[in-house]
Amino acid sequence: MNSYIIYDNQTKKAIIIDLALSVEKINDFLNAKDLEVTDVFFTHKHFDHTKGLEQLKNATSARIWIGLDDKDGLFDMNKNGSFRHEQYRWQMPQDFNLHLFYIEKDKNNEISLFDGKFTLKAFYTQGHTSGSVLYYAQDERLLFVGDTAFIDKIGFRDTPNSGYDEQKYDNALKFIWNNFDKSTRVYPGHWKEGFELKELENNIEFMNVINK
Repeated sequence: MNSYIIYDNQTKKAIIIDLALSVEKINDFLNAKDLEVTDVFFTHKHFDHTKGLEQLKNATSARIWIGLDDKDGLFDMNKNGSFRHEQYRWQMPQDFNLHLFYIEKDKNNEISLFDGKFTLKAFYTQGHTSGSVLYYAQDERLLFVGDTAFIDKIGFRDTPNSGYDEQKYDNALKFIWNNFDKSTRVYPGHWKEGFELKELENNIEFMNVINK
């Protein structure tokens, strides 16, 4: 599972997009670079993207961003999918002190970071889950898509209790293809990362949806 750290050398501030099941390597990297995590952004609520939150929270008071309709996955293992995997069952205690912020539909979800030096845009696409989000760094042309699309296939459609919606999912794929420059670098939640958007032209599943 892919986690992404973006940081600024001058301010020594960092953000994380999605958290792996274990954050040991992440914490080691942050310590080695002497970085302060100001924000954690989740593309969706599934446990393999969120389970590391409690470990990370022991060392930081970062703001936590998640799609409004996915917030239930932080506190309910039946909604984040971990109930199906005994070794990974996880949910945050209801009284855990989180600095939660929500990405919402039809709002200007544009977050200024690193003392105004970096901007991340959030797009509330839904589909894969009830509150799936894409994050885009416009100046750098970096697009973080979670489990919505991968280099050689589309994301998972069979996750129970997650709010999957086929029409919204298809719309999310079309949004990716139609709204970003084809040279944009794509960073998914699993497997190969940093490929150009135009490479999805060779993804048969993806293009079948685009051409519907």
